[in-house]
Amino acid sequence: MIPGTTIKIALITDVTTSGQINLDLARSVAGQFPAIDFIELNKLTATQLTDRLKQLEGDTVVLALSFFRDPEGKIFTHRESMEFIVSASPRPVYTVWDFYMAPGALGGKLLSGRSQGENAAALAGRVLRGAQAGSLPLIDSPTEYTFDYAGSTAS
Repeated sequence: MIPGTTIKIALITDVTTSGQINLDLARSVAGQFPAIDFIELNKLTATQLTDRLKQLEGDTVVLALSFFRDPEGKIFTHRESMEFIVSASPRPVYTVWDFYMAPGALGGKLLSGRSQGENAAALAGRVLRGAQAGSLPLIDSPTEYTFDYAGSTAS
């Protein structure tokens, strides 16, 4: 990075409740990173998102939080969503979800739905065997750095 320049991260979120929760979480930590300019690509139709992604400057990266339903009601599967974002974005695309990895996405520190489910099942099993739910430890969501360096076609 060139001294005095600002890093730009375009945050993609959709109209879903979970998308808005994730955006609120991102907003809550954004102040801890004053050198980063966060650009919200929020509640856009697929066409609007494509247009906005194509306008991003060269020093911008994309962080796909969610794009499963647009305001016009178009629904995307996890795979379709990331393939759409990657194909529309000339900039590198990162994510925070393991199920969002698709060809062309670089990755990130990914939450694992499978690991979350396994942890929840283990805790439920302990409760079913008599453990008091209030006595069980708080478990952080499991994350793992996952990168597909060959996946990036962005310049």
